Amino acid sequence: MKCFYPKSRRAIAMIELIFAIVVMAIVLLSAPMLISQSTKSTYVGLQQESINAAATQLNIILTKEWDQNNAITNIDSRVLFVGAGDSELALPTGLDRRVGVPANSSRKFVTGEGASANASAPSTFGNGSGNDSAGFDDVDDYEGDKAVLREVANPTARYADYKDRNIRMDTTVRYVSDSTGYATARVTFNNPFVASTTANSTNIKAVSVTLTSTSSDTEIASKNITLSAFMCNIGHYSFAPPRNVP
Repeated sequence: MKCFYPKSRRAIAMIELIFAIVVMAIVLLSAPMLISQSTKSTYVGLQQESINAAATQLNIILTKEWDQNNAITNIDSRVLFVGAGDSELALPTGLDRRVGVPANSSRKFVTGEGASANASAPSTFGNGSGNDSAGFDDVDDYEGDKAVLREVANPTARYADYKDRNIRMDTTVRYVSDSTGYATARVTFNNPFVASTTANSTNIKAVSVTLTSTSSDTEIASKNITLSAFMCNIGHYSFAPPRNVP
């Protein structure tokens, strides 16, 4: 027995074939766009990874002492004397601390042993070893620190955990302009990342980590990416002695 399909069934099959061809054409036309978008996503991911590396570098630096003369392990972190800071932040006559600091505060110009010190001059920045050969123990030691963020074969090498390519991470540390008017009713603050100076020693040091790239196929190559923070010459509080609990 012969079976005959209705003409409408053959027409539906032809329409299905046409739709299939159209769908395949759309997919093939969008493939280059999808590949391009995937590549851009890779570059953005590379940029974000590099920014995370710079943020980690900056956070590590901010855990260090403000100055080498505060990195001595057997003394408290003190307020240091600076050469060209705001005069209202200097040591007033008859006091061992700044105006407005409580008498019981440990944020003083002298330690418990009565020792005082000057802040480091800009010429000593970036020596990397400090005065006690302890390595990178204050923010000054990171001046001029450079790293290339790239995949390396040696897992014990410095910066070995970074997988970026052709991306430089440069660190700078500068004395910058501090504020005025601390002892008056109104304080004027100068943006430390605008009015920077290396000639004077003030009460603020600015730290900047900048990312650059020599590769034309990264998001960083066409952008100026800098992360900045600042630290102040304020010493630190000491922990209260333990109380005897009955």
